Amino acid sequence: MTMRAAVEWSLNNPVLEAGEIGVEAVRLEGDGSLIFETDPASGRAVAKFKSGDGRSAWNALTYADKLLIVSEGDENLETAEQAKALAREARDAAASAGRTAGGAMEVAKASQESAAAAQRAAEEAKTLAGRAKEAAAAVDIAGHNNNADAHAALFGVKIRRRLERNLTLYVRQDGNDNNDGSADTPDKALRSLYGALRAAERYDGGLYEITISLGPGADTRYLSGPAASYKRLVVTSTDVNNKAAIVGFSFMNTNIEFSNIEMTGFFLIWYGAEVTLRDCDFNASTGVKLRGGSYLELQGATKILQASDSIVFSAMENSTLVVAGDIDVQNISSFGTFIHCESGSVVSRWTGNVIGQASGKKYNVQAGGVIDSRGAGPNWLPGDVAGTSSSGGIYV
Repeated sequence: MTMRAAVEWSLNNPVLEAGEIGVEAVRLEGDGSLIFETDPASGRAVAKFKSGDGRSAWNALTYADKLLIVSEGDENLETAEQAKALAREARDAAASAGRTAGGAMEVAKASQESAAAAQRAAEEAKTLAGRAKEAAAAVDIAGHNNNADAHAALFGVKIRRRLERNLTLYVRQDGNDNNDGSADTPDKALRSLYGALRAAERYDGGLYEITISLGPGADTRYLSGPAASYKRLVVTSTDVNNKAAIVGFSFMNTNIEFSNIEMTGFFLIWYGAEVTLRDCDFNASTGVKLRGGSYLELQGATKILQASDSIVFSAMENSTLVVAGDIDVQNISSFGTFIHCESGSVVSRWTGNVIGQASGKKYNVQAGGVIDSRGAGPNWLPGDVAGTSSSGGIYV
């Protein structure tokens, strides 16, 4: 049976047939990821197995004492303790015989098949026994020297460790992306922000927060990739007086906060991403673009040190931009348009004011977009050129 089917059995309390093996996970995610319990002693993932008898419901069955995983091409599961007894299992379950040499012999007796058929079944049993040996060496799911990464590689599934407390991953110039990021030392810290984001994907944060702390000189080059699995992720500078600089990013379907970071380059927030920028500086940025129902919130003091010649902030395709702090534009001379809003998107001022002024158009709102200044009036946004509304766009 497949890993997914085994877990679904444990969730639905079915009756396992005699000879069938079920595995219990905390839950099965929609992308196929399995979330297991964490062993308190080792902090590693633990899966529990039960062997069916054809009569008792799942909850009435007892757990096996000492279990390993055996894999076949279709991700079949068996207990390691039964690996040596597969012959006896096959003799007792003729319908599933052929997996062990003993089973092949019983099949041959019961069905009077040819010796060639028995030999083929014996070869299959030999192959299965070899895989059992490999699995026993790689993974002990009962908690004996468990290796979750080997487990994941063995079955082709992603296993995320469940956090029981907040976690900080450290990144520094002399770190290494082969480290675990557990301390701000060269032998523990990671080398790049990209490496830290990949390390964060190994965890299921739940109610807990994962913080990536960027030290001076850390590698923070352009970030782009598939949707991440973060529940709550914060990227911050180790030294708030020496902000780490991130040269562009692209995120989707992610809940992430950048705190005390200098933003340079191109920034794309799309397809359901929820991003918070807290006390961040924009220096030589080519603009922030929101697409596909994404959400951006500016908190604290946002400084525009050097702006784009075109649009500073752009919200399209039912996206939302919330301004919940001051915007400081004292150190720049000009930009193209400060905010562009269209196609059902909303820009909303919750609190804060604009400090300073610069040359450029205040806003452009069109095609069903809405900019809500919360009573601050048309001069809330920086710029010396009046904003425009067209094609159903609204500024209030």
